[in-house]
Amino acid sequence: MNTNDEVITCDHGLEIHIRTDAEKKTISIQDFGIGMNETELADNIGTIARSGSKAFLSKMAEAEDSSKASSIIGQFGVGFYSSFMVSDNVEVFTQNAAGDQSMYWKADGTGSYSMSPADGVSRGTKVVLHLNDDTKEFCDAYTVERIIKRYSNFVSFPIFLNGKEINTVGALWAENPRSISDEQHDAFYKYIANAYDTPMCKLHFLADVPLSIQALFYVPERHSERFGGGRMEQGVSVYSRKVLIQQKSKDILPEWLRFVKGVVDSEDIPLHISRENMQDSQLIKRINTTLVKRLILSSKNFLRRIMKNI
Repeated sequence: MNTNDEVITCDHGLEIHIRTDAEKKTISIQDFGIGMNETELADNIGTIARSGSKAFLSKMAEAEDSSKASSIIGQFGVGFYSSFMVSDNVEVFTQNAAGDQSMYWKADGTGSYSMSPADGVSRGTKVVLHLNDDTKEFCDAYTVERIIKRYSNFVSFPIFLNGKEINTVGALWAENPRSISDEQHDAFYKYIANAYDTPMCKLHFLADVPLSIQALFYVPERHSERFGGGRMEQGVSVYSRKVLIQQKSKDILPEWLRFVKGVVDSEDIPLHISRENMQDSQLIKRINTTLVKRLILSSKNFLRRIMKNI
């Protein structure tokens, strides 16, 4: 699509709509973006289905462990390849942004597909997965909601599941620190830490060079280990472009900072990084070093402010 092409209006904003149907064993995912015309559909989706689906499934079958399988994740087209792992067949309905072409596409992952003009299609793209018997739990609304909230709760666009908006909590770490109120910080801390207290202090750190880092840390008022509780889990989750990479990461901060709660987001972290690679990654070690220095500096400044008020 050219930047000066005319875009037709749509009743929806830039939203993602997901619908589950347990009776039909389907899950559909729809956006209201620029869609595709016939040529784009054939080039982008048809090529993947013809040459990629078999190859992807073969690679997954050959992967002896999760670390090898995870190295495939994040590569171009893999999101669409993976639909054939859970579906007997996949349908795509799409209308391009100009509104002059509406298309229907269908494939079963065996290497061939069919494509034809379609009626009654909204601007954007809808993908319908006809789930196989082994994966029918993905047409259960509760299961899908749990997955969205764990992995995609902070994506920039609203996600609706069966008409209900799911991702209502914003990615506070990506906002201008000066625009965030104490009330917003308290609410966000309680959400990510599953806590009832208020944070004693916070650190909101943004950097573009030499690494892209957005970090938001909180130090709780209470420490469960002080009162005879078990050893705390580390409390910082790692994201890349607001997509969860690892929850309660043991690698992003050292173990002695396990009481810190928060989020680290870096566009430099690849989406397909595995847990094993997190441990060995030089990038993660550099981020770790940068964050520890900032936390120590922030703690010193916090203590100085307390001493002045005594």
